[in-house]
Amino acid sequence: MPGRKLENYFDNGFVKNRAEVVAKKSSLKKIRAFFKKDKGYERVVLDFSTDKLPKTMVYLSKDEKRLMVTMLKTSSSNVEKPIKTQMFSTYNVFGIDDSATVEMTFRRPKEIDVFYLEKPARLVIDARVDKD
Repeated sequence: MPGRKLENYFDNGFVKNRAEVVAKKSSLKKIRAFFKKDKGYERVVLDFSTDKLPKTMVYLSKDEKRLMVTMLKTSSSNVEKPIKTQMFSTYNVFGIDDSATVEMTFRRPKEIDVFYLEKPARLVIDARVDKD
């Protein structure tokens, strides 16, 4: 997963960040979402308490209309999240041991571009309707 937007959209599969750029312990603070009509995508931003992103894995299943983001060594209590948005019908956040997972359900098939920003750490997911 790159540290800047590359316009590398995909509609199925798995991506993760490199091990050398991770925070030791983090907290997921907030999930923000907004639709960029002029660009044709919805941007979802996960805000963290640290300057660097925790070890993060993103899984997208077009068939299940589901996007899962798992962050290791991350707490997820009291996360602010959107109720519903243009592209996603649900946002669920749950923690197991010392990891947090965000599950998002699509309204219809999507493709996504994923990248991160630092200081403070943010995971950015741009979702658009699949071109097929």
